[in-house]
Amino acid sequence: MKSMTDGAPVAPDYIPNIRRLRAMVAVAESGSVIGAAESLHLAQPTVSRAISNLESELGQALFERHRSGMRCTAAGDIVLRRFQRVLHHLEEADRSLPQEGQVKRGRLAQHISYRQMRVLVTLANLHSEALAARQLSLGTAAIGGHLRELEKKLGLSLFLRTRQGLKTTECGVALARHIGLALRELIWVPDDLAAWHGQSAGRLVIGAMPFAGSLLVPQAVSQLLKEFPGISVSILDGTYDALMDALHKGEIDILVGVLGGGQTPQGISEVNLYTDRLTAVARRDHPLAACASLKLSDLLEAQWIAPRLGSPARRRFDEAFLDAGLTPPEVAVESGNLVALHTLLLDSDRITLITPTCAALWDRQLAILPVPISGGSHSISYYRCDAQPTSPTLDRFCHLLATVAQSLEPADGAVL
Repeated sequence: MKSMTDGAPVAPDYIPNIRRLRAMVAVAESGSVIGAAESLHLAQPTVSRAISNLESELGQALFERHRSGMRCTAAGDIVLRRFQRVLHHLEEADRSLPQEGQVKRGRLAQHISYRQMRVLVTLANLHSEALAARQLSLGTAAIGGHLRELEKKLGLSLFLRTRQGLKTTECGVALARHIGLALRELIWVPDDLAAWHGQSAGRLVIGAMPFAGSLLVPQAVSQLLKEFPGISVSILDGTYDALMDALHKGEIDILVGVLGGGQTPQGISEVNLYTDRLTAVARRDHPLAACASLKLSDLLEAQWIAPRLGSPARRRFDEAFLDAGLTPPEVAVESGNLVALHTLLLDSDRITLITPTCAALWDRQLAILPVPISGGSHSISYYRCDAQPTSPTLDRFCHLLATVAQSLEPADGAVL
């Protein structure tokens, strides 16, 4: 039997509660309420009530009761795995605290509340009590109160007040990162149970780097929504550094794009999808579009549009010329926005280097110039944080990315 009551909604009143979480993990690991009460130094009725309230909130029977003890149900196993990872992240947060803190190592989970966790992470992201209050639907006084209470328990300052707003201390940054990962685990609990019931629910947050997300991500998302119509998807764009930082913090579930140069960051797993290349693109009636063949050196005096200086895309742009033994040309306009790029190309004789998959978005208006380009190729990959939670929805999205990528990978000599 999957639920406490046939047809009962999944997680009807679920609001994460760290005390109930600890009670469930302790019961599962000890096999009884008595053992859990002893390990938590709580009264048996307190532990029993915590389990009962949690089951009521989730709408699931989490344990089978036997004379010999308690054993997790199938739903209980699903919830237990998430809760154990939450405690793991809180233990990692413990280790990030300096020794002079008042809370002893291994006891953060006993002192922090779910609301304090949310306040900490939100303040670390927004650096403003007013903005955090608006996002969390709390008063600014409540935000300040939760922060002061947490800092008092820890014996540490997590934020400094400056004219520019709240500045997160080094200790606050480390703590917020681990707490953010714990929150992601808590958020996925109802989605796991919904998937187990054959339902689709929840939210997937995708980071898409410029150009790489023009076709690959939208097509994979479209397929995902056909299979999981009940989920919501957010696609966030931005620079490599900003999106990778968000991935580390658990603010996004997956990042799709091109590695920003060098090695994959520690704690991040990379899965290569396909290798893309750069090609010279101009408006379809551009004077050079009628040429049978061109060399990259023939285009040095053209009006060039290029990605922002210092970006990974700009490095690939420059590599295309350097690989041909040429000095990268003067750039008239810098832009990484595809819509702006499209307008700038159509309104002039400007030229740019983009991938065939991006150019295909406007195949009736743009032309690939007959210029062989050997440099500037790059791998399109997706990146996941090793410490981040996974889910059936996220795993399926990764599979769909690989499937769509096979159809997008350009063949040698392919033209628009």
